[in-house]
Amino acid sequence: TLPGNKPQPQTYANLNYLHRYPNPASEEVVMANRLAIARITPENRRQAKAFADQAHELYWNRKQHGAALEAAEKALALNPYQRDALLLAGLAAGDLKKNELAAAYLQRLAPLHPELWVLQRLAYIQQWQLKDLPAAIRTFELIAERHPEESDRYPNYGRALMDADRLDEALVVFEQGRNSSKEDVAAQSAFWKGYLLGERMNRPSDALPLVQEGYNRGYKDSFVEF
Repeated sequence: TLPGNKPQPQTYANLNYLHRYPNPASEEVVMANRLAIARITPENRRQAKAFADQAHELYWNRKQHGAALEAAEKALALNPYQRDALLLAGLAAGDLKKNELAAAYLQRLAPLHPELWVLQRLAYIQQWQLKDLPAAIRTFELIAERHPEESDRYPNYGRALMDADRLDEALVVFEQGRNSSKEDVAAQSAFWKGYLLGERMNRPSDALPLVQEGYNRGYKDSFVEF
C-alpha cells in the first residue's frame, strides 16, 4: 500500500452535469441502447423512464440519495438497461458509501457508452475504495480504448499496474504520462516512474532524477515531501 494522498474524484458540479442533462447521444450510443432494450416492452420502458425521472429529481434537486437509489432500482426492475437509472443508482449508492453496489451499477452502464467522467468515477471506486486492481485496470483500458486523447488516466493507471506487480507495463504507462502536455499529469508520472524504479526495481540511479523531475515540475504532496 502506498502512503501517498489519494486523488480526489471528479466533482459533478464542476462538470456542469446538471446543465447538460440529458446528454447528447452519439450514433454509437444510440445503437448500443437500441440493442439493449430491444426485448423490453414499450410499457415497461415508459414506466422505467418515469421512475428514472423521479430518481433524477430526488438525487439532483432534493439531495435525497436513499430515495433516489430506491426509485432508480424500481426503474431497473422494469428495464435493466435504463441508462439514466443505472447512472443515478451508481451515483446514489456511492454517496451512501455502498461502494460495491455503486461499482456494479456503473459497470453495467459501461457497455452503453457513458461519458468519460463516469468511467473515471468507476475506476476511482475500483482502485481506491474497493482495492480491486484487476477491475480498475480493465476500466483504465476501456478509457484508453474509447478516449485515447485523455491523459489524466496515466498516473493512476500506472499505479494500479504497479500495485498489481505488472511493473514493466507500469513503466510504459508512466512514461506516456510523463510526455503529456498536462503539467500535473507529467509531474505525477515522472515521480511515480522514479518511485517504481527505485523502490520496486532497485534502480536508484535511474530513479532519483525522475523523482526530482516530478518534484520540480510541481508534484508535491505529503508523500513526496518525506
